[in-house]
Amino acid sequence: MIFYIIKNPIVLISLIVVLIFKLFPPKSINSWYGYRTTRSMKNDINWKIAQKYSANLSILILGIVLIIQCILYILYQSSALTDLTTVGLWFVGMIILIIAVETKLKRIDK
Repeated sequence: MIFYIIKNPIVLISLIVVLIFKLFPPKSINSWYGYRTTRSMKNDINWKIAQKYSANLSILILGIVLIIQCILYILYQSSALTDLTTVGLWFVGMIILIIAVETKLKRIDK
């Protein structure tokens, strides 16, 4: 199973980075570390919520993409389609993450 993950490590690397963010979340608003958008950096409450929610949702999304990646490698072996699908799912997952976090922050600001 690890062999399939290592073939296209983008999801695994992303998951490791997110786990580090979860274990060591940024304590204060900064411009280089954590989930950073205009809305998340608006105040400390938004910042803390965005960091926690984005880390948890990222782990879920990346976990699902990692499982799909392994299934695709088992079914289709190493192919451009498998790699493109994995990267595409990763990209779509990150878009979903941004939309979900920003929606949650928008609800809090009201």
